[in-house]
Amino acid sequence: MPKLFVLGLDCATPQFLFEQYLPDLPNFRKIFTAGTYGKLRSTIPAITVPAWMSMMTSQTPGDLGIYGFRGRRPGTGYQDMFFASSEHVKYQKVWNYLNAAGIKTGMLSVPLTYPPQPVDGFMVSCFMTPSLESDYTYPPELKQEIADEIGEYIFDYANRSTEPVDKIIKIIYEMTDKRFKLVKHFIQTKQWDFLMMVEMGVDRIHHYLWSYVDPQHPKFPGANPYQNCIHDYYVYIDKLFGEIRELLPKDCAVMVVSDHGAKAMDGVFLINEWLIKQGYLVLKKYPDKVTKLEKCEIDWPKTKAWAWGGFYSRIFLNVKGRDPEGIVEDFTTEREILKQKLSAITNDQGKPMKNLVATAAELYSDPQGDVPDLLGFFGDLGWRPGGTVGHNKIYIHENDTGPDDGVHDWNGVYAMYQPNKQGIGQQEGLSILDIAPTILNYFNVSIPNNFKGKIINY
Repeated sequence: MPKLFVLGLDCATPQFLFEQYLPDLPNFRKIFTAGTYGKLRSTIPAITVPAWMSMMTSQTPGDLGIYGFRGRRPGTGYQDMFFASSEHVKYQKVWNYLNAAGIKTGMLSVPLTYPPQPVDGFMVSCFMTPSLESDYTYPPELKQEIADEIGEYIFDYANRSTEPVDKIIKIIYEMTDKRFKLVKHFIQTKQWDFLMMVEMGVDRIHHYLWSYVDPQHPKFPGANPYQNCIHDYYVYIDKLFGEIRELLPKDCAVMVVSDHGAKAMDGVFLINEWLIKQGYLVLKKYPDKVTKLEKCEIDWPKTKAWAWGGFYSRIFLNVKGRDPEGIVEDFTTEREILKQKLSAITNDQGKPMKNLVATAAELYSDPQGDVPDLLGFFGDLGWRPGGTVGHNKIYIHENDTGPDDGVHDWNGVYAMYQPNKQGIGQQEGLSILDIAPTILNYFNVSIPNNFKGKIINY
């Protein structure tokens, strides 16, 4: 069976890759024209963690019990948090099934692969790796090989960075260049049948520079030196992609995927400020500056609900008999009332927003792990829920945890190209859960019965 190379572009969005920038992307255009492609519906929530692991396991976030980067440790109270890692993923990944079938695999920077785990092949862990001092490769000796080949590897850059724009752009390019140089090295020197890399630069440049390039963004400054910066970065990725394809075996198939899309941030809805004004959340002392909720003294015997912010909100009720100082007795009724109130939230102009507020059971068949009581998505993801307090207002137009002018969108991208075989063009109704079964099908490996996705016809 010919090899398969998967290029993952975190946050690559259809309106840029399939439409606006496509005339200037000859290498991507070629595989779209000759292959199969379409918008790829992301997970709920549409965020990097857990979306890439949902892609690699064909399981929903509810199945995985991973609803974001962080979770609460069970039985430890309100704010004892942990960060998700590969050790929290209890399902087999695509590469486990391939290895079991005798197929060698290589993974570079696939999110939620830190710490790396043994494979028949090799693995370099993801952007959540703490530092270069961490054990971030399998086999362990690969770490020195990476240093010899590219110097200091860059896992991630620009997460809430306050550095000047020019520096952010420069280091995003440096990070991308090192990652692509490394995957080229692996293509030429390693044994592999399946090779997958994920580049984080697309996500980072979207988040920090969207307002400079999108005339519809509330903060668009007009003509500016950075107006083409995202376009130029996509062109650069296209060039590197072309260089990779030159190195691949002539019969190697190519897949391109992203975990979610992106769009302009309309504003921030400060959900804990709203909960305070509604009497759900009571603080012993309201802070005199913007403060994370976990740094505040919460009067738990008077508090009915609290929330985490992010690209969506996890909302928790303070339930009697379940939580250490719980006071909510009729949980189902109180949850439904709060759900209806949050669903009706308007924007800062008093206009209706397209909100989705749901219980985990409404979104997932059998939610596991630290299950939120409600999940809230505001303004069709355009309004980011902010969890901090101390603003003395409910709406702001700057991200409350650091610079960020882009938000996620529901649709990422998918494309599949096989040399000497014409694909079937643009497809509709594709899901991120379909990628794992499609990869296994390509290698003639049986699809497990517990997979939630379908095989994409290519």
